Amino acid sequence: MGIDPEKDLADQYSFTKVTASDANGVQRGSTWQCCPGLLVYRRDIAKDVFGTDDPEEVGKKVKDWDTMKATAEELKAKGYFTFSSYADTFRLYGNSIAQSWVSPGETVIKVDQKIMDWVEDSKEWLDAGYLDKNVKGQWNDDWNKAMSSSSKVFAFLFPAWGIDFTLKPNWDGGDGAWAVTNPPQEYNWGGSYVHACTGTDNPKHVKDIILAVTADQENLLKISKEYADFTNTQTGMQQAAKDDKGFSSEFLGGQNAFKYFAPVAENIVIAPLSAYDQGCVELIQNSFNDYLQGQVDFEKAKSNFETAVRERYPDITEIQWPE
Repeated sequence: MGIDPEKDLADQYSFTKVTASDANGVQRGSTWQCCPGLLVYRRDIAKDVFGTDDPEEVGKKVKDWDTMKATAEELKAKGYFTFSSYADTFRLYGNSIAQSWVSPGETVIKVDQKIMDWVEDSKEWLDAGYLDKNVKGQWNDDWNKAMSSSSKVFAFLFPAWGIDFTLKPNWDGGDGAWAVTNPPQEYNWGGSYVHACTGTDNPKHVKDIILAVTADQENLLKISKEYADFTNTQTGMQQAAKDDKGFSSEFLGGQNAFKYFAPVAENIVIAPLSAYDQGCVELIQNSFNDYLQGQVDFEKAKSNFETAVRERYPDITEIQWPE
C-alpha cells in the first residue's frame, strides 16, 4: 500500500501494531481503536458501602486483586455483588499469560497458569457470594439486566466501547449514575482493524482511507468526542486526558474517562499471540463455564476442553496443563 508503519503509524499504541503484525513482525493492518479497559462502577453503591463515589478513592479499593477481594467482602456485607459474572474477569487473566497457547512451529497447546488461576479464583468468588450465580457468562439477558437500576452489581470491566455500546443502552436510569476508575490490573478488550484486500485495483484509495481513519489525529479525536471511543494516537489521547471540558461524558456525570484510559493503554503489554488463540480462549471458557455452573466436575471440564479443541484444530497433537 505504500504505508510505512514506522513513519505513518508511529503515533499508534505499540500493542495495537503488534496485534496486526504477522509472524515476521510486518504490520498487515491498522486500527483507529485502542481498547484499554477500566473498572466502571455504580456511584450510589460506592457511596452506600464506602461513603464516597470519588474515582480516586474508589480506585484505591480496587487497585489490585488482593485489595479487590477485601473490597468484595465489604460489598457482600451490604448485599451487593462485586461483578456480575466470572466471565467479566477472564480477559484480565487471559491478557497476562506468559506464553502463547501454541508456540511457533509446534502442535502442542500449553494452557497457561494464569488461565487456571482464573478458574480457581472464579470458583472461590462464586462460592463466597462475590458474583451473581444467576448470571452465566456474558452477552445474554441476565448479563444485560445486571446493568440495570434494579441490579445489585457494583461494577463491570469495560473498555470505552463497552460503556457506549453495552452499558449505556442497558442502563434504565439517568446520566451520572456510573463512573470509571483504574482496574485491578491493566487489560485490553477488543479492537477492529482495517485491511486492504489482496489484489485490490484501488491501492491509492485504500491507502488514503486507512491513513484517514486510523492515523489522522484530527479524525480520531472527532470519533473520541462523538462516540467516547478511545482512539489510536498516543498524543491525541494524552491531549484528551488533559481536556476535561472537551472530553467529559454526560453519561458518566461529566467525568473525563480518558484521564483513566490513557495510563492503562500506555502500560498494556500484549500477551504472546498464536493462530490458535480465538478457539482456545472461546473453548476454555465454554468448558469451564459448565464446571463453574456445577454441571460437570473439574476433570470433566478439562477433558471436554481437550475434545473440543482437537475437533476445532485437528493438527493439535497434545494439550499440556500447568502442574
